[in-house]
Amino acid sequence: MKTVVLYPGRFQPMLPHHAEVYRHLQSEFPDADKVEAGRSPFTADEKRQIMMQQHGIPEDRIIINNQLYNWKAYENTFDLSNTKLIFAVGGKDMEGNPRFSFKPKKDGSASYLQMINTTSDHALPGDQRGYVYSAPTIGDENEAASASAFRQALLTAPDLDSAKDVFTKTMGEFNQGIFDLVYDKITGNIMKES
Repeated sequence: MKTVVLYPGRFQPMLPHHAEVYRHLQSEFPDADKVEAGRSPFTADEKRQIMMQQHGIPEDRIIINNQLYNWKAYENTFDLSNTKLIFAVGGKDMEGNPRFSFKPKKDGSASYLQMINTTSDHALPGDQRGYVYSAPTIGDENEAASASAFRQALLTAPDLDSAKDVFTKTMGEFNQGIFDLVYDKITGNIMKES
């Protein structure tokens, strides 16, 4: 059976620690197909552009989907009768989300999503079961803790040079095209350089 690892997220925008999780998944599941799934302020095309140009993720590894954990949303992409679906989910995203309680359904049968460590070589295909892999938290104290913190830091930067510094510090390198896209989208282009 083929294995597909899905790394669902809003990625508003994708930051380096998200890209590092992607690379970790590549090494953890070397034989799996990996895709990224993705709401607001960035469009699907803008997210794809950031992922590819800023983080070097190949376009054929990106899927934009607004039903991240619904296996039926992937029916046209994968042969789910012969594919094990693994959803890589960060601990922060799993906290308090009933989807990740893995409690049995009302009829007593197992929920669709199960932790990967409860599976074996006898895994069920994606049209019957999906598996959750607890993705590591990657990053350090010098990074924006989240995409929300990054957007806020850009929005409150006192001037354009400071905003460029925030971008470079967070992203690791400066890309003018991606900076312009992100900055204009987040600030609504409210700050202008004289």
